Formats: sequence, structure tokens, C-alpha cells
Amino acid sequence: MVYVPPEDLGWRPYAERWLTSLAPKLKMSDEQRDHLWQLFEDYVDQFLTFVRTECKEAIPSVDINLVTSLTMLLQGLLTQERGLDLETPPEVRERKPSPRPP
Repeated sequence: MVYVPPEDLGWRPYAERWLTSLAPKLKMSDEQRDHLWQLFEDYVDQFLTFVRTECKEAIPSVDINLVTSLTMLLQGLLTQERGLDLETPPEVRERKPSPRPP
């Protein structure tokens, strides 16, 4: 057995596994899953660079901690209870405001 520290793997294996497990739960199409992955590819490294260079953390973190927090926030927001509807085509959906939590 070979141990590889998470810092050496980076955030991509975790995020890819998270997205792979989330897509069936939300009934995401391959196109939607690929689009969300592309957003991760386009913005997460920039986000991590910004946090490391421009922000002051009260408690130091590693990249995987920040990406884990990001995925948990997204998972909480990407729900049908919050108005997410991935099954109905966009041109058919009626524009409704997202329900507010009680």
C-alpha cells in the first residue's frame, strides 16, 4: 500500500468523485455535469490563488479543505427544495423565484 498525502493529489480527484456521485442524485444530464466540471476547472484554481494571496485566514487551511467546503455549499444549494429543476428543459420552465427557507 502506498500513501499519497492529499496535498500531493490536489483538489481534482475529490471534486471529480463528488460530482460523479452527485450527478445521479440530481438527475443531471451529461451536458450539465460537464458544464459544472468546466466551471470547477475554470475557477477553482483562481479562487484558491486569491484566497492564498489576498485573504487572511483566522485558521490556516489546505486547498482540499476549501474545495470540500465549496462542494458542501453547492450540494446544499443544488436541491429541488431550493427550486433546482434539471429535468425540465430551460425553454419550458416557468421563471419562478426560488423558495425562501422558513
